[in-house]
Amino acid sequence: MIFKWEAFAQAILQNLPVDDVEKERTLGLIIESDGTLVASSRQLSADYRFPVERFSALMAERKGYVSEPIDGNNYCIAQAKAPGFETYTTGWHAVLMQEI
Repeated sequence: MIFKWEAFAQAILQNLPVDDVEKERTLGLIIESDGTLVASSRQLSADYRFPVERFSALMAERKGYVSEPIDGNNYCIAQAKAPGFETYTTGWHAVLMQEI
């Protein structure tokens, strides 16, 4: 392997541009298009999968957000597809989930 993609993704999430108060209620994820977890701003179970089926309309967009209740709490869920570089792309999505 030439480049350590998971380490790169983890570094991005560890440096989310949100203040300390927001960090406590914000979960940052980098996922594959099928919901498989690449990296997370918090420790999650190794088998965690983002529910892409539930958010299929959101995931079909280049970027966007929705407000949704999850487990009795309201969240703003935003995502953006990785744009790639020249002819290469990872197919990843950056996802932020913030309790509102």
